[in-house]
Amino acid sequence: MIEVYVRSTCSSCKKAEADVRNSAQEFAVRDFFKEPLSASEIGDLLKRIGISPADAVATRSVPYKTLDLASKALSDEAMLELMAEHPALLRRPIVVRGNAGLIGYNQKTLAEFLSA
Repeated sequence: MIEVYVRSTCSSCKKAEADVRNSAQEFAVRDFFKEPLSASEIGDLLKRIGISPADAVATRSVPYKTLDLASKALSDEAMLELMAEHPALLRRPIVVRGNAGLIGYNQKTLAEFLSA
């Protein structure tokens, strides 16, 4: 089963969801802005797919800039708490199958991931 984590208003998320839907594979979608992920859920998800919180941060997001995170050295736990509090800090979409996943949208990479 493929897990797709999105923001319903995000154009890249819509494209990723459409690509997954068109792959004819079983999948589930979770809009993590409507159904927020807890810090532990985010941590477990990122750990499962081998991505650190630092690599999953949306550096172009408003909260990233507002909180001036570029100038701060935060622990993984602190970053996960901020991601849970401010979902926009988590890059999206996230597409997961088993212990493998992708963050961000790249059509070619996603197509390869879905066909593997």
